[in-house]
Amino acid sequence: DEPSVLGSGEKTVKIKRVENPTLYPWLSPQIRTIVHDEVNYRKLGRWVDSGEADYELDVEVTRFRVSDHGYSREGTSVMYSASMTMIISVYDGSTNKLIWNSGRIDLSRVYDTDGAQAAAQELSRELVRRGMDRMRFAF
Repeated sequence: DEPSVLGSGEKTVKIKRVENPTLYPWLSPQIRTIVHDEVNYRKLGRWVDSGEADYELDVEVTRFRVSDHGYSREGTSVMYSASMTMIISVYDGSTNKLIWNSGRIDLSRVYDTDGAQAAAQELSRELVRRGMDRMRFAF
């Protein structure tokens, strides 16, 4: 595996915070879970839920919109338009010094899903993946 800004995967990692300026209470926990899963799947570090960690990840959602976009061609499900801007930052767990920042990650898509929450989950997953890709290719 290629190293990332977190090193070669032996360091501990946790979420510092997920800042979500929206009125959707389910968005922050959803993003936390996606970040956790991506870090583990990519073996970027050893995840810890609390206590000390070598690195802390900060996820800031600066923009999020989701809306009913109309019915699918078949007329059997509702299409949802979703857009989000996210910034992922990495902090040193002992000094709280900013080590790396993804810059703005923007994405807008239309989803044929069961609802706004499912559309947001798919969009969040893609944004986190793009952020983790940037983290890996930051050298």
